[in-house]
Amino acid sequence: MAEIDIDKMLEESEKREKQKQLKQKVTKALIAASGAAAAVLVVFIFVMAIMGEKSVAYMPLGSGQKLLFNVKGKAPEEWQFDVKKHQVEGVECSALVMTNQGNFSTKQEYYRFEKKAGLILAAYSSNYGKKYKAGLVILPERIKQGMEFAAGTYNNREITGKISEKEELSTPMGVIEAFKVDYSGSRYFDRVVWYAKGYGPVKIIDRASREEKTLVSVKQ
Repeated sequence: MAEIDIDKMLEESEKREKQKQLKQKVTKALIAASGAAAAVLVVFIFVMAIMGEKSVAYMPLGSGQKLLFNVKGKAPEEWQFDVKKHQVEGVECSALVMTNQGNFSTKQEYYRFEKKAGLILAAYSSNYGKKYKAGLVILPERIKQGMEFAAGTYNNREITGKISEKEELSTPMGVIEAFKVDYSGSRYFDRVVWYAKGYGPVKIIDRASREEKTLVSVKQ
């Protein structure tokens, strides 16, 4: 009759018990981690719903991207932020350069972000000539559906911006989701702009100049 090794049996039993305890600890840790992740997600969704998204993602200054726009009835335009920074009334700004692909003339819009205020259109110019002050809040620091904001004064008229729901726009690059923002209050600054995360404006309907621009390609 084979001899029963009691010590070995006890050792194996102890190992099984330790493995069981370890498994229980891992399971509890995973449940706790899942709960924490779910809590973080709930908080994130709550913040997005109440406070909105950060607008900086919807106007990536200095991204280096080249955006080509089809301009209805006119030559296309290429948009790109100048790598060089520009001064507007002593404050550093990023210049969005819009180049007409027909005659290669350029227009510039000078932007900066201000904490609490948001995205500011500080000034504009043609062919890097004289800068004309604008001083308009194009997007508040955070944006969400249904928000209205005071954009500032343009030609002695108060401009109001209203953010509608996100819309899906069909483009040659695919479907892009974008916030629709309607600016009104002055016949000189009267437009609708769709802003997409990571791109900036992807569609512009300027009621003042009767221009319509649509993004058709992006180059890094």
